[in-house]
Amino acid sequence: MKAKGYNGTVEFNGQAVIITREGFNARATVGSGSKLIPLRSINAVQWKPPSFLTNGFIEFTISGGSEVSGGAGRTSKNVTNENAVIVTRKHVDEMLALKAAVEAALVAP
Repeated sequence: MKAKGYNGTVEFNGQAVIITREGFNARATVGSGSKLIPLRSINAVQWKPPSFLTNGFIEFTISGGSEVSGGAGRTSKNVTNENAVIVTRKHVDEMLALKAAVEAALVAP
């Protein structure tokens, strides 16, 4: 399962989440390349839906990682977070499906 975001693509293969970044938006924020996050390393999936005026994000909280605190500016702080992908309104359906798949795998025995 794969979902494209504003500054990266998130893929879930049942065992890991792979965040891939290419192009200008990637180079301007986190940098180009891929990051593989094994499912066993993911503690939570954070979701902030985009609104009419702001983008949202999906973030994978991992052990030992530093997550972004709540409040104003959460999306702008996640622009440079290597474990997050910015989501615009056109990306919501694909990203929610991927989020549901990851969360289901996290709670499966």
